[in-house]
Amino acid sequence: MHRLSRISKGLHRQNFNSAEQYALTLTIKDMPRPKTLPIIGTKLDFLLAGRGTKLHDYIDARHKQLGSIFTEKLSGNTDLVFISDSDLMKSLFLNLEGKYPVHILPEPWILYEKLYNFKRGLFFMNGEEWLENRRIMNKHLLRENSDAWLETPIKQTVKKFVGEWKNRAAGASCVISNLDVELYKLSTDAQKIVNEILLNKNNTNGLIKKLSDDNVSDEVIKKIAVDFVIAAGDTTSYSTFWSLLMLSENNEAIKDVREQGSSFVKHVVKETMRLYPVAPFLTRILPQECLLGPYKINKGTPIIASIYTSGRDELNFSNAHMFLPYRWDRNDPRKAGLKNHVPSATLPFALGARTCIGKRIAMMQLTEIIQQIVNNFNFKINGENVKPITCQVLVPDRHVELFLYPKET
Repeated sequence: MHRLSRISKGLHRQNFNSAEQYALTLTIKDMPRPKTLPIIGTKLDFLLAGRGTKLHDYIDARHKQLGSIFTEKLSGNTDLVFISDSDLMKSLFLNLEGKYPVHILPEPWILYEKLYNFKRGLFFMNGEEWLENRRIMNKHLLRENSDAWLETPIKQTVKKFVGEWKNRAAGASCVISNLDVELYKLSTDAQKIVNEILLNKNNTNGLIKKLSDDNVSDEVIKKIAVDFVIAAGDTTSYSTFWSLLMLSENNEAIKDVREQGSSFVKHVVKETMRLYPVAPFLTRILPQECLLGPYKINKGTPIIASIYTSGRDELNFSNAHMFLPYRWDRNDPRKAGLKNHVPSATLPFALGARTCIGKRIAMMQLTEIIQQIVNNFNFKINGENVKPITCQVLVPDRHVELFLYPKET
């Protein structure tokens, strides 16, 4: 088993050009897996590790034990395949996910849909319905400058939010209690304005008008708009939280933000999402039997990309556990000291046909929020020993306080 875990990283690059070679490949039965107990399997291990809230740490430890690809049943009866190798992840998303990529849906979201009989948007669509609507959305949201129509309302919303903080900190300082809660409110406030624009069909620059012109039904448009609000709330608020936490411990990075502006803020966001991806795992269900590395995997097998692990792997990023935003600036001389840099090992917005449709909007919001806060305040967070826990997304394990001080001009 351990021999296989060591060699799997190199073998997955092989090409299999004949039926004979294909027949001789390994199967999931040959894949590294943890020791199990009769009847309960690894359920006791999972329970002792903290169950779902510590899933990212549990799987990270498994990768360290078993290698970049392994299988485990966790609390159910299905063989789950976990991968953390960047080439395997690229192969999954670019070559193996199929024409209609299918992912595992979070149980609370499925329950919400059943309780309220409300069909959700792109995230919940599959098959031809997903492909048809996704192609339309790609045209309007992923092309260059496709998000320009949102720039002004997002800036205005953030400016108003920061203005309220400035009033609270005027002349002295103030404490922002429950920082994560306030940031979530900011994110949803921004999304309310976005939603109002989306629903304004008379706005010739608005997305709703464009979707209507492409014959997308009002019902589908409503589903998509709701998904935007929910998904952006988590992405923006928690990514901002982790960014501010990292910056509060790194004066050099704050200086770089103030001197270089939005271009460096984007490096801050990338580095934060490397360490604290909103979703620590990305999932796909194989549409057909295929090769994943040296293993022949059956159709319908769930594959889980452990991007929390891959983003913190020294083989992918030198000084992987350090917050170094300049590692993303190819022209920064400090980068010369970092030997390993594999951008595809961190995929906070996924990759391939089902990459996050709102990633451009999310980056715009995050960049604007962080830049305005850093430019207007000196700040400190009592975030010592704050750890991430998994609650569908990575969230802090406690409420923290943000101490704001007026920035001297």
